[in-house]
Amino acid sequence: PYFEVTFRPRDFLVFGRETKGLPERVLSENRESCITIPMHGTRSLNLATAVAIVLFEAMRQQRG
Repeated sequence: PYFEVTFRPRDFLVFGRETKGLPERVLSENRESCITIPMHGTRSLNLATAVAIVLFEAMRQQRG
């Protein structure tokens, strides 16, 4: 989950399309670096909301 990751300067975030996510090849080649947003009872998030959630956490950690 995104909230268990320690974000560092120079990290970069890659998000997939709303309709399909990231290509399977990208996921399998980076399996150890993939993070998720747990969604219990939520069907889906739009891309802007997903980016805002993870980016806010990364920025929060950098300021702390």
